[in-house]
Amino acid sequence: WKDPESGLVITADARIDNREELFGKLNGSKSRMNSLLRGDSRLILAAYKRWGEACVDHLLGDFAFAIWDSHAQKLFCARDPMGAASFCFVHKERFFAFATEAEALVTLPGVSNEPNENYIACVLVPGFENLCDRRSWQKDVGGLIPGESMSVASDGSARRRTYGEIQAAELRSYDSYEHCEDHFNAVFGQAVRDRLRSTGDVAAMMSGGLDSAGIVAMMDRLSAEYPDRRFHSYSAIGDDLKACIESRSIASMAESLNFDSHFVSVPSFSGMVNTGDLKAVAWSKAHPVDNSILLPALMCRAASRNGQRVLLQGVSGDMAMRAPDYYPSLLLRKGRVWRAWQESRAASRHHLYVQGQSPRTIFRRSAVLAAVPPVLRRWIHRVRRNRREFPLENSLLNPGFVEKIQLRDRLRQEFATGLKAMSFDLRAEQLRKSLPLISSGLSGYGRVAARNAVEVRDPWADRRVVEFFLRLPVEYKIHDGWTKYPVRSAFRHELTQEVRWRHDKRHLGWHFISRLMAESRELVHTALNRDLGILEEYVNIQAAKSLHQRMLEQGDDASTQAVFDLVTLIFWLLRIKSL
Repeated sequence: WKDPESGLVITADARIDNREELFGKLNGSKSRMNSLLRGDSRLILAAYKRWGEACVDHLLGDFAFAIWDSHAQKLFCARDPMGAASFCFVHKERFFAFATEAEALVTLPGVSNEPNENYIACVLVPGFENLCDRRSWQKDVGGLIPGESMSVASDGSARRRTYGEIQAAELRSYDSYEHCEDHFNAVFGQAVRDRLRSTGDVAAMMSGGLDSAGIVAMMDRLSAEYPDRRFHSYSAIGDDLKACIESRSIASMAESLNFDSHFVSVPSFSGMVNTGDLKAVAWSKAHPVDNSILLPALMCRAASRNGQRVLLQGVSGDMAMRAPDYYPSLLLRKGRVWRAWQESRAASRHHLYVQGQSPRTIFRRSAVLAAVPPVLRRWIHRVRRNRREFPLENSLLNPGFVEKIQLRDRLRQEFATGLKAMSFDLRAEQLRKSLPLISSGLSGYGRVAARNAVEVRDPWADRRVVEFFLRLPVEYKIHDGWTKYPVRSAFRHELTQEVRWRHDKRHLGWHFISRLMAESRELVHTALNRDLGILEEYVNIQAAKSLHQRMLEQGDDASTQAVFDLVTLIFWLLRIKSL
């Protein structure tokens, strides 16, 4: 959009949530405000006219945008602090191009279609995180990190700035659990409400877990505000409902909520999508990240067919609400020894990540975490790591590729970086680990949704929600061993007991890969015999063939997953090298 007054031009992928607040700050006329109401791009541009590059400090929501300022002869770009929207770019001498997806840029003159080999290593070595690499999956394409802006001058020079950093601020205090619950309802309710802005019906992915359950429950609570709108849910359930707790949980929510519910039943793949859809989503535009989230991709495909263009999802819930596994350590630091022991006993029964451990083990490890200084914790972790080799000896990697990208040294460097970041502030450590995972999940979901002309929105990734849980005292975040306690408490009237008190992570996602591989036997066989050579630079070819043979003979989950990853890499490389 071009502003006729200033000549500023903006292109944006944006949803601004603090619109009313911005209207007040901009203090414009009623006609001016009515003009801004016609689009979030215009609102961003008005903020830029008022505050210049500092406009990003006033924006709340999911956004990536670029503004051309003809008077200053510069391009100003920004990405939101949570990383919900992507901003990819190619920057060469006197040349700058940008897009929301990296592959859109590799067709430009002078831009290589070669892959970023570091990410190939990430697929083949799960322990490798590829830290400090600011490039995308394409070698020549970079990107803004979450909470980063960049100004590019007409001479090609660029200046970056980080902003909107989330920090572990002072903990809040509450008079009671009821007070805390009221605050959660207000914050989370606004996050969901902001994501219901749409010209048509709105949908939600609904699993049997607490994260998506909280979203649909809040949507149902807010439904009276949208009398002309229908809400829809999209779910995968098991063929045998009685044998699957995930499916029973979904069915109970579908019965209790006033939604139009849509299902695919697995492994039969009967219902809203079928095996043809599964193969089309996986193989027509294969990508190592996108193929790891086939279930959400098919939910987006089904919603698009039914005419919904906005789909809420909760991939960030675990990260937004996460506390240290040995959370009694935070109680011990407050001198609440008896309460820490009670929580250790409860956690052994209810806590998702430590259940099954003895209360004494949980209490002892919590005490170590509470008392041992960071320097000693670093030494303990270093000793433990030195007792085992980095996970390369038995991997599929070509030894030459390991040397080429200096993978051993980089694994050691990443481990050392993690040790260095250890501190007494466990909330800061948790935040450091969680935010990159939130951004990664949002970008992956966003890409598969965009390919189906759908926009996915995650209330758990709302900055206000993340900050609420970051500042929440542990006794309110986890109670009687139950994680995510504010959600379990707040939706006690909307959700059944079976949904509220689940503490497992079992889901139906594996059915999508296993059925896909069963339906794609000939395609997989051809890829691993005719096209495996495209991986020769990265993979030990004989080891890959042996892995395929093991999958054919034994059909175990591990070999099936590994072969699936290899075939995905083959099809991805074949596709991008043809661009």
